[in-house]
Amino acid sequence: MKKLKCPIARYNDEPIYITLPYGSKAFVEQYKKLGWDLTHHNGIDLVNSTNAQKAYGTPVYASQDGVITRAIYDTSVSKKGNGLTIEGLPFVKDGKEMLLITTYWHLADLSAKTGDFVKAGQIIGTLGNTGYAIGGHPSPFKGTHIHYMVFPYERVNGKWQKCEPNNGVGGAVNAELWLEDNWKEKAQTITYDKKVDIVSILGIIKRSIEYIKSKL
Repeated sequence: MKKLKCPIARYNDEPIYITLPYGSKAFVEQYKKLGWDLTHHNGIDLVNSTNAQKAYGTPVYASQDGVITRAIYDTSVSKKGNGLTIEGLPFVKDGKEMLLITTYWHLADLSAKTGDFVKAGQIIGTLGNTGYAIGGHPSPFKGTHIHYMVFPYERVNGKWQKCEPNNGVGGAVNAELWLEDNWKEKAQTITYDKKVDIVSILGIIKRSIEYIKSKL
């Protein structure tokens, strides 16, 4: 069975935090106001530090080998922000030919473009808070995170189709079911570097400017 790798790195001795799990219905009404037809949270929100400034700008990795099918820059606060979609390589599970599509949202920046082939563990962007990333996260988490989704597909009569198209969230499933065992502990590790703080500060300034411009 195919297993995905953690899409973010551990920061020093801190663990990987799930700030909002798949299936949560806490913010369904907010989703509706944004025009998102979701019955529950369709991904898992991950971050690697309780300090948002330290988390901001840290690496985001491809969790599987595959092709970037979409790379989007959109900092509108009513959208999912900057993000990438990876279509993984086909594999066989229980006699069925399958593939996984993984998505990575709210990124500060992208390090890959549409059409690129990437390997699992390759840096594809940096952790950020673009789009609607400010709501739904308990203290001490302040918005910076990655919204990570997994969509399983199977080949039926020669065509790829979602395995669970009518599950209320467009076919996205609980990503934790597809991540490798002990995925948090196996995540890549980055150590403290003053450069990270500089990147964080610059990112916050950039985000503030973009927000002000959106209000003008």
